[in-house]
Amino acid sequence: MKKVLSAITLFILTLTAGTVLAQSTGRISGKVIDQKTSETLIGATVNIEGTTKGAATDVDGHYVLSGLAPGKYVILVRYIGYQSKTISDIEVKEGANTALDVTLGQAESKALGEVTIKATYRQQSIGALYAMQKNSVSISDGVTADVIRRSPDRSTAGKLVDRR
Repeated sequence: MKKVLSAITLFILTLTAGTVLAQSTGRISGKVIDQKTSETLIGATVNIEGTTKGAATDVDGHYVLSGLAPGKYVILVRYIGYQSKTISDIEVKEGANTALDVTLGQAESKALGEVTIKATYRQQSIGALYAMQKNSVSISDGVTADVIRRSPDRSTAGKLVDRR
């Protein structure tokens, strides 16, 4: 009987300790929104400055930073094409959720200068094609535009299929 009572007491203490430890942390949650359109931003990153803790927003723009010790935090929110935002003095209380919705404005676009693209083109002759076939490790056959042009066939398909 003593063993059963000891086991039950140990089980209750374990459950109580887990509940106490779970409530000794808090969390920050909210959503990230576009300033102009009020649409939620999918994939924005929300990080706690000075730590490795962070989260990305889901398809609804929501995020959750959980398991935070009580105290004040600095939150950094980033999204590609938008200005980053740093929010200071966000207080997390024990066992509580701190709601924090963030609005991001689009970053100023920067115009690029003029771009010049240069390319070269080298046309090969029939002789070059035959030389490549001769020196090739694998055997391949090639039909040049010149051969197709001189062909009496009505279509190129006839010339490509008829290989006697």
